[in-house]
Amino acid sequence: SMVLSAPGWDSKGRQLLAVGNVEGNITIFDWEAKTLIASARPHTTTISAINFDTNSKSIFTAGCDRQFAVMVIEDTKEQQKGGVHETLAIKRAVVVKDHVSCALFESSTLLHLGTLDGVVASYHVHAADPVAVIRRSKKPKGIDIQNADEELAIRCLALPLTKSCCSEEDDVAVPQSPVVRRKKNKKQTEEFPKPESSILFAGDAAFSVSAFAQMDDPVTLKQRWVEKKSLVGFLDQVLDVKMIDNEKSRPVGLMELDENAPKMSRLIVTNSKDVRVFPERGCMSSIVLRGHEGIVLFACVSADHKIVATGSKDQTVRFWSTATWTEIARGTKETSNAAHHDDVSCLDFTHRIDSGVSLCASGSVDENVRIWDMARRHKLVEALEQQVIELHGQEDAVEGATIDHPEVLELTPITGISQAHSGAVHCLSFSPNDAFLATGGRDKVVSVFNLKGKKLFKEASMRGHKRGINSVCFSPLDRIVASASNDGTIRLWSLLSF
Repeated sequence: SMVLSAPGWDSKGRQLLAVGNVEGNITIFDWEAKTLIASARPHTTTISAINFDTNSKSIFTAGCDRQFAVMVIEDTKEQQKGGVHETLAIKRAVVVKDHVSCALFESSTLLHLGTLDGVVASYHVHAADPVAVIRRSKKPKGIDIQNADEELAIRCLALPLTKSCCSEEDDVAVPQSPVVRRKKNKKQTEEFPKPESSILFAGDAAFSVSAFAQMDDPVTLKQRWVEKKSLVGFLDQVLDVKMIDNEKSRPVGLMELDENAPKMSRLIVTNSKDVRVFPERGCMSSIVLRGHEGIVLFACVSADHKIVATGSKDQTVRFWSTATWTEIARGTKETSNAAHHDDVSCLDFTHRIDSGVSLCASGSVDENVRIWDMARRHKLVEALEQQVIELHGQEDAVEGATIDHPEVLELTPITGISQAHSGAVHCLSFSPNDAFLATGGRDKVVSVFNLKGKKLFKEASMRGHKRGINSVCFSPLDRIVASASNDGTIRLWSLLSF
């Protein structure tokens, strides 16, 4: 793997080409004469980007060793047989804050960096002036470089086309480059050019491409990159898809305020720790449910479409508000009181909205089934909805204004069944009247539990499948349970005798 610079012309009239490699070496060639001029090793690992300054007097490099280096081509005093010997001298090396995974020079003074923990940052660089951050995106919540997942790493950066890249007939707007002023001390102010592009594209290890836009924080006055949309790659598989009715999930009256809002959204669970939300059409996403420490396996939506539950290989169940797409509660992970001790493989909410009861059932590879009481969480969602309505109603509301999110609470299940199956629980489903819960597992058994007073009582175990059960579902009238199995059959079970 190697990286090339755009050609530059030096004071001797030579067309220079710089080549960097994974070992941190850089070599300068005379492109027209096809001769090697000089080489050096400014980095200890991969060089991510190379650029010449405006008059090609200096060569800039950025590497995965977190260093920005400045070099110049110098003539040595010793006379060699072939003439004056030239060397590539390292004049400056600056360590940047970010753990670099890729880099891109937009100009001779503007460097964009992608990091291992999913951050994009822009730096003002110069041969002699201080190297300073102009703007940076927010780090994903709960992520640091020690526990950053590989799929978060930014692998490549790209810029949109500018007018200089297009023909005269193309109608392409070129962003202006005003000046950023930052206080250096009480008497002095530093000036840096704003990034020339208002959009920065980043591709990550999860095969997703995100578009970051400039935004000025109205409170701190600091500038930052904000992820606006993502074109999502599904790694190698899609594990679950759920539909969300936005007319039900969004606060009353908000759909009327936003006539262009999609009527439906898709919740996509992939081979990832993150869950993406997509509008009714297209593959552009601007919403990410991020927080799980393991791959998410399953998701379900409450009957009123106001809460989403997700289960993961990190052994937790997490609950999210669809009004703000933020986490509002999670199952405890304390070893002594953990709801599950293995992958959470299936989830389902009760169906009746008018009953005032909202329960969520979870099944796990640990053979256990747990019941979560979500009634209090619905009251929390209503408070969040009110903030969303008030924010939309403010004509002077600034972009980027935030909602006061309450602290995420750790929940414990109100009841459950230990060893509900002899092996992993693969699926479960509440009946339409919420009176029964059916479960299926690796043990080839379909079990039916009676839900009385928020407690489960086993009613029956039905055997007949020759392999594990993948799906169970009640008929609309609660009289029949359907089950699908890896043995290639679907079986219907009568509940008339219950």
